[in-house]
Amino acid sequence: MNKIDLVLENLVLVHEMNRVEEIGRVVANAAQGYGFSYVGLFRRFWPSDGDRPRWQPVTHWLNRRPILEFSEKCAHGADVGWSRLSGVDAPFTWDKLLEMARRENQVVYRKLKKQTDWAAGAGITHGITFPVFARDGLMGKLILGSDTPVDLSPVEVSLFTTLATQSLRQCTSILQRGKDDAAETTLVPRLSDRELLILKCIAGGMTSVETGKAANISHHTVDWYVNNLQGKLGARNRQNLVALAFRHGLVR
Repeated sequence: MNKIDLVLENLVLVHEMNRVEEIGRVVANAAQGYGFSYVGLFRRFWPSDGDRPRWQPVTHWLNRRPILEFSEKCAHGADVGWSRLSGVDAPFTWDKLLEMARRENQVVYRKLKKQTDWAAGAGITHGITFPVFARDGLMGKLILGSDTPVDLSPVEVSLFTTLATQSLRQCTSILQRGKDDAAETTLVPRLSDRELLILKCIAGGMTSVETGKAANISHHTVDWYVNNLQGKLGARNRQNLVALAFRHGLVR
C-alpha cells in the first residue's frame, strides 16, 4: 500500500472510532508511514469563565505511544502568538513559521525558538502544522514532527489537512458526548499468534497477497482467517475489523 492510500484508509477509520485514544492511534499510524515520529492534535476552545481561548491536547503521541507527561507543557505553549502571524491560515513548516515570526514579531519569534529548541531536545527537529478552522475561526491544529525533513506533495498536504479536520471534529464530538469516560467494556476473544499477525498486517495496510507472504500462507487462506476474525470480533467488514482491533488493543 502506498503512502496516500494509507492516509485514505486511516481517514475512513477515524469515523469508526469511539474513543479519543483510538483516534490517536489512527492518526499516528498514518503519520508513521511518512516517517513522522511525533503527533499532536490540539483543540482550541473558549472557557465559560475566561476571556481568552485555551488549548487542550486531544491526543499526543511520540513514536506511536501516548506521552501524557508532556501534554500540559505543550498545551501551555500551544499558541505563543503564531496564530496572529500572516500566512498561518494554511499548513506551514516550523522553519517557515520561524522565518515569518522573525520578520513580523521578535517577541513571538523568541518564544517559538524556545519551543523548537525544546522539541529538538526531544529528538523532534522538523515539523509541519496543519491549522483546523471552523465557521467561527481557528478550532485546533495537528502537528507532525520528525528528526528529518519530510516533503509532502500538495495532494498529501490536502489529505493530512482533511485528516486533521475530521480527527479533531470526531474527538470533539466524543468529548462532548462523554463517551471517552464511559466506554463500554467488551470481552475480547483470545486469538492465535497467526491471527494476531494477520491482524497486524492488514492494519498496516497490507493486501491479502502481501499478508500471505508475511505469514507463509496463501492469500485464499488469509481471506479465510479474515472472515473468521470478523466473526470473532463482530466486524462488519475489513475496515471495521481494523477499527475494532485498534479499539481492543490487539494492534498498536
